[in-house]
Amino acid sequence: MISQLPTDWNLRVLETCLSVVLDYRGKTALKATDGIPLLSAKVVHDGRIDWGHLEFIAESDYDAWMRRGLPQPNDVVITTEAPLGEVAQLDARKVALGQRIIVLRGDPKYVDNSFLKHVLMSDYMQNQLREKATGSTAQGVKQTELLKILVPLPPLAEQRKIAAILSTWDEAITLTEQLIAALKRRKQALMQLLLTGEARFSEFEDAAWQEHSFSELMMPISRPEKVRPEKEYRLIGVRWYVQGAHIHEIRQGRDIITETLSQIQENDVIYNKMWASKAAFGIARGDHNGAYGTSEYPQFLALAGELHTDFMEYVYQTRDFQYQALSLCRGSTGRARLNPNDFLKIVLPMPDIQEQQKITEVLQACDSEIDTQVQYLNTLITQKRGLMQQLLTGEIRVQVEEES
Repeated sequence: MISQLPTDWNLRVLETCLSVVLDYRGKTALKATDGIPLLSAKVVHDGRIDWGHLEFIAESDYDAWMRRGLPQPNDVVITTEAPLGEVAQLDARKVALGQRIIVLRGDPKYVDNSFLKHVLMSDYMQNQLREKATGSTAQGVKQTELLKILVPLPPLAEQRKIAAILSTWDEAITLTEQLIAALKRRKQALMQLLLTGEARFSEFEDAAWQEHSFSELMMPISRPEKVRPEKEYRLIGVRWYVQGAHIHEIRQGRDIITETLSQIQENDVIYNKMWASKAAFGIARGDHNGAYGTSEYPQFLALAGELHTDFMEYVYQTRDFQYQALSLCRGSTGRARLNPNDFLKIVLPMPDIQEQQKITEVLQACDSEIDTQVQYLNTLITQKRGLMQQLLTGEIRVQVEEES
């Protein structure tokens, strides 16, 4: 809640700030494979439109569908349900409007459209939306209720200056996201070259890769302990899609059904039998030392001089490995499991341990660069959120030139 607005700000009902409201709820568009992009609630998030995941309507149907009015560049869109309250601003692209999304066009006497976009994303406005929402599973808001929310409005010149400042932060965030995407593409290209032997380091060119079954690279390991009722156990889990091992939960022994658990140690090769089909493979890290796994999480010990476990984490991401792992799963759809003995039957061409180490160092450097940019992105997002809160409540004022 805004405790006190600056004296030259106004608090207006949203409806009184607008010149146009477009709402196409109650109508279902006839979809096409291409044509005019159809905006729906699911493609609006984080202040932007996801132009890469759109549906379409045929251009020949556009005029008939858009009879209630046409959106214009700089109009603001807001989602009314599933999800609620996501906001973005239109550019010059021609679009059609689907359900659960409303277009707002500010009355230029009262509000700048770019400012309207930012203020609708503020905590103050989002809290009002949630207060007016209905529904238990998926919250939604009616147009009549949406238009009743109160908008804090500084003078127009200050609105434009605030919008320009926040848009600069948005540009920095977008550029950083694009850089992260480019770094990830570069890493994928390097993995394709380095993990197939298509590209080699000069010092290893004379050493041919050899096909090895996993049984030649690792051995099953178990460190069984009888579960004690009074002891607290950190239980290991493995995330889908090669997202790694993690502490899934912490339980008292009395709440654990199985009688024995196996202790985890750093560098254990581990996977989830039930979800091998979802690439639930990982390597135990230092913070997993002393955790425990059930029989659903087979453990393997890399043989010294044969397998570098950090290299194995990249092998998990290759198509060849994932295809073989999936083909060895046994059971009905949705319940297929990968037996540990079958896991050891996987055969892949592998470099020697020194080349494994070199490849790992290169790919880890890529990961480090990506992580640095992700941390910077998170910092930008956090800083923008704080700045937005201060600017949009008048806690921080901006200097504007006198309008002639």
